[in-house]
Amino acid sequence: MGSPIATVQLHRSHAGPIAAGHPWVFAQAVARTVGDPQAGDEVRVVDPTDKVLGRGFWSPDSAIVVRLLTRDGDQALDASLFERRVRDAVALRKQIDLPNHETTGYRLVHAEGDGVPGLIVDVYGDVLVVQLLTVGIVQRKALIVDALVAALGPRSVVVGGSGASGRKPEGDAVEGELLYGEPVDALRFRERGLQFSL
Repeated sequence: MGSPIATVQLHRSHAGPIAAGHPWVFAQAVARTVGDPQAGDEVRVVDPTDKVLGRGFWSPDSAIVVRLLTRDGDQALDASLFERRVRDAVALRKQIDLPNHETTGYRLVHAEGDGVPGLIVDVYGDVLVVQLLTVGIVQRKALIVDALVAALGPRSVVVGGSGASGRKPEGDAVEGELLYGEPVDALRFRERGLQFSL
């Protein structure tokens, strides 16, 4: 059995936006922590009355110390959660006909927009490029790769740079690192019928 999950309690003046749906907990919003969370650990976020507001990963060196992945305080942030989020992202893109014959390059997972803060996944044909932007996501990259491979069966999964996202990555993700499959010499894809090679 693992260690108890630490609790992050918010100041009364900062709990409202989180309760209303905002997914970010800024450092100044934290009144106290119960337990000793380490960077990347799961934490439960509560308001001043101990009402559970959600669960996310602890990022003590970031201005945003928790990005919530779920509003359910009992839901583990485990392999099954990542599998569901990736499947949901794939299903959502299918609703807008991605991929299709003319477009094989698109964003599959867009962080908070797809319920996985700290993770961006771009599809370039049969290669997936991931941005791992929080220490909690970096620590779970194997689970994320497993979920992506199960859902999409790519030829390769590689770590991309985070410059376009405007976020400074946390953890030890290395740009260009091959996480799965064959080495990649170029990214080849179509967008609206135009062929690209990067």
